[in-house]
Amino acid sequence: MYACALNRKKIVELILTRNPDICVQNEDKQTAVMIAACYGHVSILDKLFQYSKQRSNLQKTTVAEIFGLHLSDENGCTASHFAVYYAQVNAVRYLLNVKANPNTPDKNGMSPTLFACADQNRSKCLDFLLAADGKMLSKNKTGQNGFDLKLIFYSKNDQESENKKYNHF
Repeated sequence: MYACALNRKKIVELILTRNPDICVQNEDKQTAVMIAACYGHVSILDKLFQYSKQRSNLQKTTVAEIFGLHLSDENGCTASHFAVYYAQVNAVRYLLNVKANPNTPDKNGMSPTLFACADQNRSKCLDFLLAADGKMLSKNKTGQNGFDLKLIFYSKNDQESENKKYNHF
């Protein structure tokens, strides 16, 4: 997992020659795919995906299962949640291309699409999530949909910039 975080392609390649289970989770229940997505290491994601493709030909499981595409951590976050949360646009695009679900809710009902609505940096991912059938009208556990989250975020930022504008001499 550290090799994925540090973008050590050669080490990842070496580890993959040993046929590891890449769905193994750390103490926070994060997988190598989730960690690579956090840092936006698309080349690592691709190596893990290609490995999963090869393994699926040998086993009777899907590529998504071997890759851990739909696995979640202790908070219900998938690799897509992590990529969006850290505004890793290329990782989001890659995960969506390999059929990640942009509407999978975490324990708070937040999908990757809703995460993208709640922050200006994350909003860079929103077009890709919507193109992959992301739902702005789905609601989190507090009843907020994507439009509500965008409105709250932008009104809070407008208020902060107003205060900064008139808060000094």
